[in-house]
Amino acid sequence: MQSLSIEGAQDYLRKIGMKIGAWNEICYIETLQSEEPAWIRCRAPKDARELYVFSQYVAGWLPGGSWKIFQVDNSTSLSVDESYLFCRLVGIENYIEFSEGMPCRTFLLESADGFDLDLSFNLMMANIIYIFLLFEGHGHLVSSGSRSGEKIGVQDGFVYFSSGREGLSRAKQSMADFESNPLMLPEWVRLT
Repeated sequence: MQSLSIEGAQDYLRKIGMKIGAWNEICYIETLQSEEPAWIRCRAPKDARELYVFSQYVAGWLPGGSWKIFQVDNSTSLSVDESYLFCRLVGIENYIEFSEGMPCRTFLLESADGFDLDLSFNLMMANIIYIFLLFEGHGHLVSSGSRSGEKIGVQDGFVYFSSGREGLSRAKQSMADFESNPLMLPEWVRLT
């Protein structure tokens, strides 16, 4: 995983109809056209093990692709120890200060060969979601496969699934699967 400038992120995001907004969030260039609301919100569980599994269900909802971007918006200020944990998790050796106005808020995970990212990258994204839900940070996650507007928002202990109608249907099913057995790993993890 590498940090990315806002300009560099804009180049990637433009390909899927998104951009970095005024508050450093990932947003749509144009509003999704849908008869239903363009998002659903789910409260993350408080139990650590359930939260871990929940994060895997959330990460598994995002379409595959040759790259994924995790964007930290301006609402997130992690403490030194929280930032250290995040940096170690994503393989960044130096401590990053997460406070408003700090330039390093965009993280790119890209496949060297252009193929879909494999299981280890998806698990890394699940762990990042876990950390941001645990510390109630604000982050946004998209994939090069987000051609139907699929976007994950993590804010104050909630997950927001944004998409067109089909993507929201998949998100509802994923959350129903999680709720039916909150300690069972999702199928995409169990199949490995």
